[in-house]
Amino acid sequence: MVLNKGDMDGTGNSAPNGEEMEIEELGPEEEEEGEEEAQEELPTALHVVNVPDELFGDLAVRNAFEGLFMAYSDRASFSYLKSFRRARVYFPTSDDAARARVELHLKEFMEKELKVYFVQMEPSSRDRDPHLRPPTPEKQFLISPPASPPVDWEPITEQHHVNYDLLSALAQLSPGEPHELIPAEGDKPSIVIHVCEDTPEQRAMGLEKPRIVQTRRPDVSES
Repeated sequence: MVLNKGDMDGTGNSAPNGEEMEIEELGPEEEEEGEEEAQEELPTALHVVNVPDELFGDLAVRNAFEGLFMAYSDRASFSYLKSFRRARVYFPTSDDAARARVELHLKEFMEKELKVYFVQMEPSSRDRDPHLRPPTPEKQFLISPPASPPVDWEPITEQHHVNYDLLSALAQLSPGEPHELIPAEGDKPSIVIHVCEDTPEQRAMGLEKPRIVQTRRPDVSES
């Protein structure tokens, strides 16, 4: 039987316009299928944390601990993770695991308060994709080019690669002479580069300004 909101708030099965609403009833087979699906969604393994340290070395303590969970199923199995200070309990059915989780959570054991949690379920092998999933497309629009150019878009003709102004400025350079980079304009001064001269101390010590040696052209092999 499927209950609607009116069945829980006391308005019955009356519709807002005063008409009677039909209640869908499920057959026995559908109810059993729904219960089986609900049981399949629950895990069959439990994590138990905050366990006493004696659990990993004392056999009597371990038997007492296992007895708590075997009261729900004598086919329960255990694995102990000493490095993580916890234990894992496996039940044959999810119903046994659910009852143990509800009744043993926060139970006192050896002056410790056990904390029992369900093990996170993993997808079944038939539903699991063996390949890596692509990243979430959150900001890919920043790196992806537009699908088509905007309206009235026209390609821009590239300028000539040879900068004649730069070649002319380089040709006017003379070694050892000042060079004006930016001429004066209005109230703005010009920018001029001056060659550093030798100081009297350098002349007295006989230090000469190093000369720039022109790079030698590599030999051309005759073929």
